[in-house]
Amino acid sequence: MNLKMTQKMNQEINYHELGAMLCEHLNILLISGKSLEKTQIKQKLSLDSPQFHRFSEFSENPTIQEVILAKTHLEKVNATAIVAIGGGTAIDIAKLTKYYKGNDLSTDETTPPIVDNISSIPIFVIPTTFGSGSESTSFAVMYIQEKKFSITHPDLLPNFYLLDPDLSRSLPLYTKASACLDALCQAIESYWANSATLESRQDAIFAIIHIAKYFEDFITAPTSRVETIIAEASNRAGKAINVTKTTAPHALSYFISQQYNISHGHAVALCMLNMFKINEEKAYQLADYNLIKTLREIYSALGVSCAIEARMIYKYFLMKAHLTSSFSELGLSSIDKVKQVINSVNLDRLKNHPIELKPNDLKHIFIDE
Repeated sequence: MNLKMTQKMNQEINYHELGAMLCEHLNILLISGKSLEKTQIKQKLSLDSPQFHRFSEFSENPTIQEVILAKTHLEKVNATAIVAIGGGTAIDIAKLTKYYKGNDLSTDETTPPIVDNISSIPIFVIPTTFGSGSESTSFAVMYIQEKKFSITHPDLLPNFYLLDPDLSRSLPLYTKASACLDALCQAIESYWANSATLESRQDAIFAIIHIAKYFEDFITAPTSRVETIIAEASNRAGKAINVTKTTAPHALSYFISQQYNISHGHAVALCMLNMFKINEEKAYQLADYNLIKTLREIYSALGVSCAIEARMIYKYFLMKAHLTSSFSELGLSSIDKVKQVINSVNLDRLKNHPIELKPNDLKHIFIDE
């Protein structure tokens, strides 16, 4: 296959292929965080070459100011390609830099400007965490005045991605575990989403089965085989969520992550604890046999038989990763604080959830049992 002819595809490549394609560019914007220094990627790709111009001035939640800085750097060095090496934030900034290349973007914005003429500059991605599957999604997150916005466009799908299972080995336990839990949550939400398709469900169920089976080994005693399985499962979860988008747990998690200073994957895993029971109870109340069947398929993939056991396996995963497993431990227990989280979500965004959820239903997510 001629890789040049498939540049619009989200195609997996290896280091040899990536190196050959990057040689065609005189100037490349390299977007990466601190994780780059802990890997062997610099040697594998000769990143010390003057063709690479590094940008690393970003935080965990990408802001419009950081996107403007990256965009300015891209235009200053006249880069003709973007390489993102890192977690979801580095990849999001790469996508947004492409999106706004050649277009106006100001810190005075209150919402993300919509762009019609999107640059054709190619994006190459090497994820160093296996969680969001951002290397295979066509959306990116940006915060403006501490409010989260999601930008979606087919052209934001990276052209090429490289999965190197070894890259997760040097990650801190918290980062590694929360990213993997994010992938598991994405896969489950994608599977039960109203917008699920046969293909997205095939990717999602693969991710659920393999992450549930290998999560503990991945965070405690990983082998190359386990790391390879988790890398593929995370990528498949990303491909699934790219088709379906997320549901209630993800919608609630962003505010929690930002306000209580925990990772996104940790926050969404907490939101999943009671979601199984809420879905199951309402499915039986409504005699929604399609949802009942869907939930049973998810339980089977998790290796459990009901909502209570699904909650238990999530509690177990959180415990094994030494992650807080209750909202009260975060300080999120009062009625006022719960209302604040619920009010942060536009209920219209919950239409993809398999059942209608009202504010009173959402309150039950925050009950520690």
